[in-house]
Amino acid sequence: MKNLFMFLCIIVTLNLFAQDNIIIKSMKGFESNDGFSQLIYETESGNGWGITSPTNLNYYHYDTFRNTDTVIFKATAVFPLYEMVSSYDFYNANPNDYIYSINGTNPELYGKVFRSGINTPVHQDMIVEQVWFDKTNSDICFLNNSGFILISTDRGISWDINNPNFRIELGMRAVQANPYRPNEIYGLTFNSANLCKSIDTGKTCNQVTTSNNFEDFTKFVFLKDSMHIYAICRNKLFLSGENGESGTWDLVKTFDDLVTISVDEKIPGLIYAAAGTKLYKSTSYGAAFTEVKTFDKLIKGIYKKPLMNCIYVAFAHQIIKIENNTESNVLRKSIEDYFNFMPLAVGNRWVYNSCGYYMDYNSIYPIGISYNDVVDLSIIGTETIDNKTYYKYSDNSYIRIDKNTGVVYKKFDHNSNEELWIDLTAENGDNAPVPHGMIKTIFLRDTLINNIKHKIKDYNYYSLSVQNETLIYGIGLDSLYSSWDFGEERRSLRGCLINGVVYGDTTFVGVEKEEVQVNKYTLEQNYPNPFNPSTIIKYSIKNAGLVTLKVFDLLGREVVTLVNEEKPMGEYSVNFNTNKNLSSGVYFYTLQAGQYKETKKMILLR
Repeated sequence: MKNLFMFLCIIVTLNLFAQDNIIIKSMKGFESNDGFSQLIYETESGNGWGITSPTNLNYYHYDTFRNTDTVIFKATAVFPLYEMVSSYDFYNANPNDYIYSINGTNPELYGKVFRSGINTPVHQDMIVEQVWFDKTNSDICFLNNSGFILISTDRGISWDINNPNFRIELGMRAVQANPYRPNEIYGLTFNSANLCKSIDTGKTCNQVTTSNNFEDFTKFVFLKDSMHIYAICRNKLFLSGENGESGTWDLVKTFDDLVTISVDEKIPGLIYAAAGTKLYKSTSYGAAFTEVKTFDKLIKGIYKKPLMNCIYVAFAHQIIKIENNTESNVLRKSIEDYFNFMPLAVGNRWVYNSCGYYMDYNSIYPIGISYNDVVDLSIIGTETIDNKTYYKYSDNSYIRIDKNTGVVYKKFDHNSNEELWIDLTAENGDNAPVPHGMIKTIFLRDTLINNIKHKIKDYNYYSLSVQNETLIYGIGLDSLYSSWDFGEERRSLRGCLINGVVYGDTTFVGVEKEEVQVNKYTLEQNYPNPFNPSTIIKYSIKNAGLVTLKVFDLLGREVVTLVNEEKPMGEYSVNFNTNKNLSSGVYFYTLQAGQYKETKKMILLR
């Protein structure tokens, strides 16, 4: 039944999943001639490279002075065909005067080169790996075309591919050219992972390393001093302080994650590096790094503004500025579509199969008690608490989504403090904020149905307990696993009612519950027990009347009143959350309804 439900809900979400969120993949920057920072960032948006809906792989230009944000280079992907921007360069640091290249898998596309102000490609032929302007001669532009270097003498507008003076066959696998020395090109040897250097635009080349540490996707950062050159290979940063000559390349640092850097050209030796969620700084050309800050999200790109104590940092949905140690928001992309991973609306309902065990400490010896239950949750209304609007659930818990960050907050009851639960915008590898100081890592899985990929998010975190939660776009929480020292719980979605549409097993969904007949009073053992920080207490009452449920400490002092109201006959459950206000120890909870009164013991372990 679970597999059938999964299939049904994914099929239905084909019509629901219209991913409009723009995800930032990378970012670079430069200073325009008027002295303002220009940020160029790579994005992805669309429906997961599906056949019926294209994915946009565009580049945006953000002008930090004018606060304008526009698409500057366009590319799309429709599985299995795609176009992708492979390189770009700006003429004389003018953000409106540029050249860029696109590669594609469509035989009719191949490699294209576009020039600003011209609607049609200025060059088209096989794979175009890199285009760049000569920073010393404003009329010269270069193009690395799958083993050949082509030269344009009119700023990249025209390319004479048949003129041998403007077409040079490379003797290496070209990687990148030095824009400050346009005839200087770096590449890889054909038969090993070593660097080569050419000083005559690729006509001849010499091997300059023997360490076999470099790969095809090695990236270079060239300094204007024409002496220092950085090479980035995955998580390794190399440096040559003598213009890339043989024997001058040193590994300066191995990071824990993929690394990107930004160099301040105006301050010798100053370099910033970002790897994973950490931002680093070096004032010695990378000889030693200090950690500047650790974020809770993966850093996608950085740009250091020259001569200023200012750096721009890009994340998947946001760009911030850190200036004089003060953070401010620069740009935030829409995140509203992520809210569909947890569809909140009055009337929405989820039914879960729940099983596990907990320890009963009321006997002489602790007893492990297994249970197999059905958890039926529905959103029964909204309520404003402390000027925040929450959706109220049938178990008296409350949930809200922060519209600015996409973080979900939960209150276990009306009087408890809210806690962080899930960050709906989190991407692969993000360490999202979670309660109790636990580290939560997010993994994204794509499910391919009818050639369309759909997102499933897995959240995993570890502390005193181990927990996994899975969300499906358009459905919400699909499964949950939680284990601790004295028990575990597993939940799997049996069916749900979302915005009036039934998915999965409708036995418990889409119909009103049958009236429960109760012929006795009961107070069940809380579970989990021991617990931290919350536990569930279930009870039933035979006759309508005033019901109280109170918690006491070991000295008999009242800790909290969980229930104090008139209740009709029925079965009930209450979530007791300690909110970090109680210390570890033994507590008692007492139910009183009419003449019935019963007390049980529970244990809180911090």
